[in-house]
Amino acid sequence: ILEGFGNAGITINLGYMITISGNNIITDVPNVVGATGRIGISLGPVNAVIVEGNSILGITNSGNSGIKISTGGPNNVTISNNIVTSHVTSGLAYGIYVGDAASDCLVSNNVLINLRSASIFLYNNCDNNTVTANKICGGPKGIWLVTDADDNFISGNDIKDCSTAAIVIAAATEANNVIQNNDLRGNTAAITNAGTSSIIKYNVGFVTENSVSGANTTATTAVINHGLAAAATYVWCSF
Repeated sequence: ILEGFGNAGITINLGYMITISGNNIITDVPNVVGATGRIGISLGPVNAVIVEGNSILGITNSGNSGIKISTGGPNNVTISNNIVTSHVTSGLAYGIYVGDAASDCLVSNNVLINLRSASIFLYNNCDNNTVTANKICGGPKGIWLVTDADDNFISGNDIKDCSTAAIVIAAATEANNVIQNNDLRGNTAAITNAGTSSIIKYNVGFVTENSVSGANTTATTAVINHGLAAAATYVWCSF
């Protein structure tokens, strides 16, 4: 058990083929002076590192993170089967932060509860990563893509009770991300998408495929109520 630290519970700035496993990390300990750790596990420019089976409790505010990989282009990092929770009701806190040119990383089978900014944050040239089979509950955003987060694959996640949206693609600088087969029911919004060329399909709670009948109002006009969550990209008609 790691508790009572001032910055990060575990820090690796350079490393290759390292496994971080089975730790219980408490980042914010009530009534302990200086026990307001900002990050549970912090990774710099590492390669082939595995972070699995850790519990990180008490993430607070001011941009803190349960697990953070950033700085110097970390790649091929696996973050799986971890639990990250927060007990605060305001401020900013991230569950898993993947940023600063991180690539080819896998974020899978984690449980993230009540993170007060985003449970999974893909940020700043964070490309070609896979986010799959995570369970997310609470907080404003479930998965948030920001600032040139491109070509990421987000699939099979179960996201509930997010007050902004389950998945947020922030701007046109986020391109070519695939969002599919996620369960997005029970959120204020399922997906908000300001990105470019995103492929969004087969998600529960965000209809992107449908089959309907239309009414032929004139010889050349038909009205089709498509029932989709966004404007239709393609329409196939038979008469």
